[in-house]
Amino acid sequence: MTGPLKRLRNLILLVILLMTVNACSRTQLVYSQLDWLIPRYIENYISLNDEQYHVLDIHTQQFLLWHCSTHMHEYAKWFTRLSSDVEEGHMDAVKIESYMGKLEVFWQELLDKYIPELAAVIYEANDKQVKELFDKISDKNAQLYAELVEPPLIEVELELSERMQDRFENWFGSLTSAQIESIKLWSKKVAPHQSLRLAMRERWKNNLQRLFVYRRDLPQFVTGVRQLIKNPQQTWTPGYKQQFAQTRQSVISLIEQSINSLTTKQRQYFINKASSWGRDFNKLSCTRKMRVSTS
Repeated sequence: MTGPLKRLRNLILLVILLMTVNACSRTQLVYSQLDWLIPRYIENYISLNDEQYHVLDIHTQQFLLWHCSTHMHEYAKWFTRLSSDVEEGHMDAVKIESYMGKLEVFWQELLDKYIPELAAVIYEANDKQVKELFDKISDKNAQLYAELVEPPLIEVELELSERMQDRFENWFGSLTSAQIESIKLWSKKVAPHQSLRLAMRERWKNNLQRLFVYRRDLPQFVTGVRQLIKNPQQTWTPGYKQQFAQTRQSVISLIEQSINSLTTKQRQYFINKASSWGRDFNKLSCTRKMRVSTS
């Protein structure tokens, strides 16, 4: 997955995971603004005309109304169960895989609801807009190549290690030296495979580009975009599928190892944060009317 659709995913996953949000008031503020943030994020990649923006705005508002009425309590229950399992020490690789699988189900449900409407809007893109879209996707891929492929391997390892440390610190607070060392060892395993990862991003982009080149029928285009977003594995080589599975398993193992090594302070930090998010999501379940303009 790449380009504006990945940015859309990251924005919606902000609602699911809120990786950068700490306070309840902040959480509710972010969610209340998604109806205009999502179209603006997409416009970072493709400049929409007034009609396209208006249609996307309506679809986004309707999507978010559906989302807050159907998923907020589910997210709250996810965090509540996660907090309880960590508190009781019931987290192993199988359990972590189960939690990750549930997040993926959430994501697929969002795609099923939003992608057809988004695809219908971008189907109408003119040649200039399409060129802008793929130029920006190429720029992003080039940026990642410069960060994760071109530098010496030791620098790539450091970059990946620092990114993962930031994620873990967001969940657990300050890490111990042993936990940091485990992350460094993990980064040594995955760093050599970044060129293959970037190659698959290019393959994904090329497949999306072909959908635009041969767009003749809206239902066929929507189906193609949905399949490409929901199942990016269809563009992967057998070698990368194997590598991706190994990387996923290494992440699960790292999470399991880190959770099993939590200090009392770290465990309580996580429990407090996860429980707080669970409460926030319950509050975010639709109790307000979102504006849905049809004018």
